[in-house]
Amino acid sequence: MAETQKFFNQLSTLIFLVCAVYFKRSVSAYTLLHKNKSADSNDLPEYHLVIFVPLVTGAVFYIYKKAVIHIMSPAFLLIVKDQHDKNLANARAEKASIAFAKTCYYVCNSIWAYGLIKNTNFLPWYLGGSGSIENCFENAPLTPQIDGLLNYSLVSMGYHLGDLIEHWTIREKGNDYWEMTAHHVLTVALFGGMIVQNFIRIGVVVSFVHQASDIFSSSSRVLSHTTLSKLTSVWFLGGTMTAWPYLRNFAMPLLTYSAWTMANYSAPFESYYSLHYTLAFFLTVLSVMHVYWTFLFFKLIKRYFESGATEDI
Repeated sequence: MAETQKFFNQLSTLIFLVCAVYFKRSVSAYTLLHKNKSADSNDLPEYHLVIFVPLVTGAVFYIYKKAVIHIMSPAFLLIVKDQHDKNLANARAEKASIAFAKTCYYVCNSIWAYGLIKNTNFLPWYLGGSGSIENCFENAPLTPQIDGLLNYSLVSMGYHLGDLIEHWTIREKGNDYWEMTAHHVLTVALFGGMIVQNFIRIGVVVSFVHQASDIFSSSSRVLSHTTLSKLTSVWFLGGTMTAWPYLRNFAMPLLTYSAWTMANYSAPFESYYSLHYTLAFFLTVLSVMHVYWTFLFFKLIKRYFESGATEDI
Protein backbone atom coordinates (compact mmCIF):
# COMPACT_ATOMS: atom_id res chain seq x y z
CA MET A 1 0.00 0.00 0.00
CA ALA A 2 2.82 2.41 0.89
CA GLU A 3 4.53 1.80 -2.45
CA THR A 4 1.27 2.36 -4.31
CA GLN A 5 0.66 5.68 -2.59
CA LYS A 6 4.27 6.70 -3.20
CA PHE A 7 3.71 6.06 -6.90
CA PHE A 8 0.53 8.17 -6.93
CA ASN A 9 2.37 10.89 -5.00
CA GLN A 10 5.01 11.00 -7.73
CA LEU A 11 2.33 10.83 -10.42
CA SER A 12 0.52 13.80 -8.87
CA THR A 13 3.77 15.78 -8.87
CA LEU A 14 4.34 14.94 -12.54
CA ILE A 15 0.80 16.00 -13.43
CA PHE A 16 1.27 19.31 -11.59
CA LEU A 17 4.47 20.00 -13.53
CA VAL A 18 2.87 19.14 -16.86
CA CYS A 19 -0.15 21.31 -15.98
CA ALA A 20 2.12 24.29 -15.21
CA VAL A 21 3.74 24.16 -18.65
CA TYR A 22 0.42 23.30 -20.28
CA PHE A 23 -1.36 26.27 -18.65
CA LYS A 24 1.17 28.79 -19.96
CA ARG A 25 0.85 27.54 -23.54
CA SER A 26 -2.92 27.24 -23.27
CA VAL A 27 -3.36 30.91 -22.44
CA SER A 28 -1.49 31.85 -25.61
CA ALA A 29 -3.49 29.37 -27.72
CA TYR A 30 -6.76 30.54 -26.16
CA THR A 31 -5.98 34.15 -27.05
CA LEU A 32 -5.28 33.16 -30.66
CA LEU A 33 -8.46 31.08 -30.75
CA HIS A 34 -10.55 34.11 -29.74
CA LYS A 35 -8.90 36.27 -32.39
CA ASN A 36 -9.78 33.78 -35.11
CA LYS A 37 -13.33 32.84 -34.14
CA SER A 38 -16.15 34.16 -36.30
CA ALA A 39 -17.91 37.36 -35.25
CA ASP A 40 -21.21 35.58 -34.58
CA SER A 41 -19.66 32.67 -32.70
CA ASN A 42 -20.74 32.05 -29.12
CA ASP A 43 -18.87 28.77 -28.85
CA LEU A 44 -15.97 30.03 -26.76
CA PRO A 45 -16.33 31.37 -23.23
CA GLU A 46 -14.72 34.61 -22.17
CA TYR A 47 -11.83 34.42 -19.72
CA HIS A 48 -13.89 35.41 -16.70
CA LEU A 49 -16.46 32.67 -17.36
CA VAL A 50 -13.82 29.92 -17.39
CA ILE A 51 -12.84 30.99 -13.86
CA PHE A 52 -16.06 32.41 -12.40
CA VAL A 53 -18.62 29.75 -13.39
CA PRO A 54 -16.64 26.70 -12.11
CA LEU A 55 -15.81 28.45 -8.82
CA VAL A 56 -19.43 29.42 -8.20
CA THR A 57 -20.85 26.03 -9.17
CA GLY A 58 -18.18 24.33 -7.08
CA ALA A 59 -19.38 26.29 -4.04
CA VAL A 60 -23.02 25.48 -4.86
CA PHE A 61 -22.29 21.77 -5.10
CA TYR A 62 -20.43 21.87 -1.78
CA ILE A 63 -23.52 23.39 -0.13
CA TYR A 64 -25.67 20.78 -1.89
CA LYS A 65 -23.62 17.91 -0.44
CA LYS A 66 -23.76 19.40 3.05
CA ALA A 67 -27.54 19.73 2.75
CA VAL A 68 -27.89 16.10 1.65
CA ILE A 69 -25.74 14.95 4.56
CA HIS A 70 -27.94 16.91 6.96
CA ILE A 71 -31.15 15.50 5.50
CA MET A 72 -30.14 11.91 4.78
CA SER A 73 -27.83 11.00 7.67
CA PRO A 74 -30.71 10.38 10.15
CA ALA A 75 -32.36 8.03 7.63
CA PHE A 76 -29.17 6.12 6.89
CA LEU A 77 -28.44 5.90 10.61
CA LEU A 78 -31.33 3.43 10.88
CA ILE A 79 -29.79 0.91 8.46
CA VAL A 80 -26.01 1.32 8.61
CA LYS A 81 -23.64 -1.25 10.03
CA ASP A 82 -21.98 -0.96 13.46
CA GLN A 83 -25.18 -0.09 15.32
CA HIS A 84 -23.43 -1.14 18.54
CA ASP A 85 -21.05 1.82 18.28
CA LYS A 86 -22.70 5.24 17.99
CA ASN A 87 -19.60 6.98 16.65
CA LEU A 88 -18.97 4.37 13.98
CA ALA A 89 -22.64 4.33 12.99
CA ASN A 90 -22.71 8.13 12.66
CA ALA A 91 -19.56 8.04 10.54
CA ARG A 92 -21.09 5.41 8.25
CA ALA A 93 -24.32 7.39 7.94
CA GLU A 94 -22.36 10.46 6.87
CA LYS A 95 -20.30 8.49 4.33
CA ALA A 96 -23.45 6.87 2.94
CA SER A 97 -25.06 10.32 2.64
CA ILE A 98 -22.04 11.71 0.76
CA ALA A 99 -22.11 8.76 -1.64
CA PHE A 100 -25.87 9.23 -2.06
CA ALA A 101 -25.39 12.93 -2.90
CA LYS A 102 -22.75 12.00 -5.48
CA THR A 103 -24.98 9.30 -6.96
CA CYS A 104 -27.81 11.81 -7.45
CA TYR A 105 -25.39 14.21 -9.12
CA TYR A 106 -24.05 11.50 -11.45
CA VAL A 107 -27.58 10.51 -12.47
CA CYS A 108 -28.57 14.11 -13.27
CA ASN A 109 -25.27 14.86 -14.99
CA SER A 110 -25.48 11.71 -17.15
CA ILE A 111 -29.05 12.48 -18.22
CA TRP A 112 -28.05 16.06 -19.06
CA ALA A 113 -25.02 14.94 -21.08
CA TYR A 114 -26.84 12.20 -22.97
CA GLY A 115 -29.71 14.55 -23.77
CA LEU A 116 -27.24 16.95 -25.36
CA ILE A 117 -25.30 14.42 -27.46
CA LYS A 118 -27.73 11.56 -28.23
CA ASN A 119 -28.72 12.88 -31.69
CA THR A 120 -25.36 14.33 -32.70
CA ASN A 121 -23.10 13.10 -35.48
CA PHE A 122 -20.25 12.35 -33.08
CA LEU A 123 -21.75 9.99 -30.48
CA PRO A 124 -20.38 6.56 -31.47
CA TRP A 125 -22.32 3.30 -31.68
CA TYR A 126 -20.72 1.86 -28.55
CA LEU A 127 -22.31 4.66 -26.50
CA GLY A 128 -25.77 4.42 -28.03
CA GLY A 129 -25.27 6.83 -30.92
CA SER A 130 -25.04 6.50 -34.68
CA GLY A 131 -22.24 8.97 -35.37
CA SER A 132 -18.47 8.91 -35.62
CA ILE A 133 -16.18 10.16 -32.89
CA GLU A 134 -14.02 11.68 -35.64
CA ASN A 135 -16.64 14.42 -35.99
CA CYS A 136 -15.60 15.71 -32.55
CA PHE A 137 -12.54 17.20 -34.24
CA GLU A 138 -14.22 18.91 -37.20
CA ASN A 139 -12.11 21.93 -38.26
CA ALA A 140 -10.24 21.76 -34.92
CA PRO A 141 -9.79 23.85 -32.91
CA LEU A 142 -12.50 26.07 -34.45
CA THR A 143 -15.03 23.27 -34.09
CA PRO A 144 -18.70 24.36 -34.19
CA GLN A 145 -20.40 23.44 -30.94
CA ILE A 146 -23.80 22.09 -30.03
CA ASP A 147 -26.12 24.26 -27.93
CA GLY A 148 -25.71 23.52 -24.24
CA LEU A 149 -22.34 21.75 -24.39
CA LEU A 150 -20.38 24.73 -23.08
CA ASN A 151 -22.72 25.31 -20.14
CA TYR A 152 -22.61 21.60 -19.30
CA SER A 153 -18.81 21.67 -19.40
CA LEU A 154 -18.44 24.72 -17.16
CA VAL A 155 -20.89 23.38 -14.56
CA SER A 156 -19.32 19.91 -14.58
CA MET A 157 -15.85 21.41 -14.21
CA GLY A 158 -17.16 23.35 -11.21
CA TYR A 159 -18.31 20.16 -9.50
CA HIS A 160 -14.91 18.52 -9.90
CA LEU A 161 -13.01 21.69 -8.99
CA GLY A 162 -15.03 21.83 -5.77
CA ASP A 163 -14.24 18.17 -5.17
CA LEU A 164 -10.52 18.87 -5.59
CA ILE A 165 -10.52 21.86 -3.23
CA GLU A 166 -12.55 19.91 -0.67
CA HIS A 167 -10.16 16.95 -1.01
CA TRP A 168 -7.17 19.18 -0.34
CA THR A 169 -8.58 21.28 2.48
CA ILE A 170 -11.40 19.55 4.36
CA ARG A 171 -11.53 15.80 3.92
CA GLU A 172 -9.58 13.53 6.19
CA LYS A 173 -6.55 12.04 4.46
CA GLY A 174 -7.22 8.36 3.80
CA ASN A 175 -5.10 5.61 2.31
CA ASP A 176 -6.10 6.72 -1.18
CA TYR A 177 -5.27 10.41 -0.66
CA TRP A 178 -2.61 10.70 -3.39
CA GLU A 179 -4.49 8.35 -5.67
CA MET A 180 -7.55 10.59 -5.54
CA THR A 181 -5.40 13.72 -5.76
CA ALA A 182 -4.04 12.49 -9.09
CA HIS A 183 -7.56 11.68 -10.28
CA HIS A 184 -9.06 15.03 -9.25
CA VAL A 185 -6.21 17.07 -10.76
CA LEU A 186 -6.43 15.10 -14.01
CA THR A 187 -10.18 15.62 -14.18
CA VAL A 188 -10.03 19.38 -13.60
CA ALA A 189 -7.13 19.72 -16.05
CA LEU A 190 -9.08 17.80 -18.70
CA PHE A 191 -12.22 19.89 -18.26
CA GLY A 192 -10.25 23.14 -18.31
CA GLY A 193 -8.17 22.02 -21.26
CA MET A 194 -11.04 20.85 -23.41
CA ILE A 195 -12.88 24.13 -22.76
CA VAL A 196 -10.02 26.53 -23.56
CA GLN A 197 -8.87 24.44 -26.56
CA ASN A 198 -12.44 24.07 -27.84
CA PHE A 199 -12.39 20.27 -27.68
CA ILE A 200 -15.76 20.41 -25.96
CA ARG A 201 -17.40 17.69 -28.04
CA ILE A 202 -14.97 14.93 -27.09
CA GLY A 203 -14.84 16.33 -23.56
CA VAL A 204 -18.58 15.91 -23.05
CA VAL A 205 -18.50 12.35 -24.41
CA VAL A 206 -15.64 11.46 -22.05
CA SER A 207 -17.50 13.09 -19.17
CA PHE A 208 -20.65 11.09 -19.96
CA VAL A 209 -18.66 7.84 -19.84
CA HIS A 210 -17.32 8.73 -16.40
CA GLN A 211 -20.54 10.02 -14.86
CA ALA A 212 -22.62 7.09 -16.13
CA SER A 213 -20.23 4.51 -14.70
CA ASP A 214 -19.95 6.45 -11.44
CA ILE A 215 -23.69 6.02 -10.88
CA PHE A 216 -23.11 2.34 -10.17
CA SER A 217 -19.85 2.58 -8.23
CA SER A 218 -21.15 5.40 -6.03
CA SER A 219 -24.51 3.75 -5.33
CA SER A 220 -22.63 0.54 -4.47
CA ARG A 221 -20.68 2.56 -1.94
CA VAL A 222 -23.95 3.78 -0.42
CA LEU A 223 -25.16 0.21 0.03
CA SER A 224 -21.81 -1.03 1.36
CA HIS A 225 -22.32 1.03 4.52
CA THR A 226 -25.70 -0.53 5.22
CA THR A 227 -26.81 -3.89 6.55
CA LEU A 228 -28.25 -4.75 3.13
CA SER A 229 -25.39 -7.10 2.30
CA LYS A 230 -27.22 -9.24 -0.26
CA LEU A 231 -28.50 -6.21 -2.16
CA THR A 232 -25.03 -4.69 -2.06
CA SER A 233 -23.42 -7.74 -3.62
CA VAL A 234 -26.12 -8.15 -6.27
CA TRP A 235 -25.97 -4.47 -7.23
CA PHE A 236 -22.18 -4.41 -7.31
CA LEU A 237 -21.79 -7.63 -9.30
CA GLY A 238 -24.70 -7.01 -11.65
CA GLY A 239 -24.46 -3.25 -12.01
CA THR A 240 -21.02 -1.87 -11.27
CA MET A 241 -19.10 -4.81 -12.73
CA THR A 242 -21.12 -4.56 -15.92
CA ALA A 243 -21.13 -0.80 -16.47
CA TRP A 244 -17.64 -0.04 -15.16
CA PRO A 245 -15.57 -2.44 -17.35
CA TYR A 246 -17.60 -1.59 -20.44
CA LEU A 247 -17.46 2.18 -20.03
CA ARG A 248 -14.09 2.63 -18.32
CA ASN A 249 -12.06 -0.26 -19.79
CA PHE A 250 -13.62 -0.51 -23.26
CA ALA A 251 -15.23 2.79 -24.29
CA MET A 252 -12.68 5.04 -22.56
CA PRO A 253 -9.60 3.54 -24.30
CA LEU A 254 -11.38 3.89 -27.66
CA LEU A 255 -12.05 7.57 -26.95
CA THR A 256 -8.44 8.03 -25.80
CA TYR A 257 -7.12 6.45 -29.00
CA SER A 258 -9.35 8.81 -30.99
CA ALA A 259 -7.93 11.78 -29.10
CA TRP A 260 -4.39 10.71 -30.01
CA THR A 261 -5.04 10.05 -33.70
CA MET A 262 -7.95 12.05 -35.11
CA ALA A 263 -7.33 15.71 -34.28
CA ASN A 264 -5.64 17.90 -36.91
CA TYR A 265 -5.11 21.57 -36.19
CA SER A 266 -5.99 23.95 -39.00
CA ALA A 267 -3.98 27.10 -39.73
CA PRO A 268 -2.85 29.19 -37.89
CA PHE A 269 -2.86 26.82 -34.89
CA GLU A 270 -0.32 24.22 -36.02
CA SER A 271 2.32 25.35 -33.51
CA TYR A 272 -0.06 24.55 -30.64
CA TYR A 273 -0.67 20.95 -31.66
CA SER A 274 1.38 19.68 -28.70
CA LEU A 275 -1.38 20.95 -26.38
CA HIS A 276 -3.73 18.38 -27.89
CA TYR A 277 -1.20 15.66 -27.08
CA THR A 278 -1.12 16.84 -23.48
CA LEU A 279 -4.87 16.26 -23.16
CA ALA A 280 -4.50 12.87 -24.84
CA PHE A 281 -1.74 12.03 -22.33
CA PHE A 282 -4.05 12.94 -19.44
CA LEU A 283 -6.76 10.68 -20.89
CA THR A 284 -4.22 7.87 -21.18
CA VAL A 285 -3.22 8.21 -17.53
CA LEU A 286 -6.89 8.10 -16.53
CA SER A 287 -7.42 4.97 -18.64
CA VAL A 288 -4.51 3.25 -16.89
CA MET A 289 -5.91 4.26 -13.49
CA HIS A 290 -9.24 2.71 -14.52
CA VAL A 291 -7.47 -0.61 -15.13
CA TYR A 292 -5.92 -0.36 -11.67
CA TRP A 293 -9.33 0.31 -10.07
CA THR A 294 -10.89 -2.58 -11.99
CA PHE A 295 -8.19 -4.80 -10.54
CA LEU A 296 -9.15 -3.59 -7.06
CA PHE A 297 -12.81 -4.34 -7.81
CA PHE A 298 -11.93 -7.92 -8.68
CA LYS A 299 -10.00 -8.19 -5.42
CA LEU A 300 -13.16 -7.09 -3.60
CA ILE A 301 -15.16 -9.74 -5.45
CA LYS A 302 -12.62 -12.39 -4.50
CA ARG A 303 -12.82 -11.34 -0.86
CA TYR A 304 -16.62 -11.38 -0.99
CA PHE A 305 -16.74 -14.97 -2.21
CA GLU A 306 -14.15 -16.00 0.36
CA SER A 307 -15.60 -14.26 3.41
CA GLY A 308 -18.92 -12.68 2.42
CA ALA A 309 -17.55 -9.21 3.27
CA THR A 310 -19.08 -6.29 1.38
CA GLU A 311 -16.93 -3.59 2.98
CA ASP A 312 -15.67 -0.92 0.57
CA ILE A 313 -17.62 -2.39 -2.33
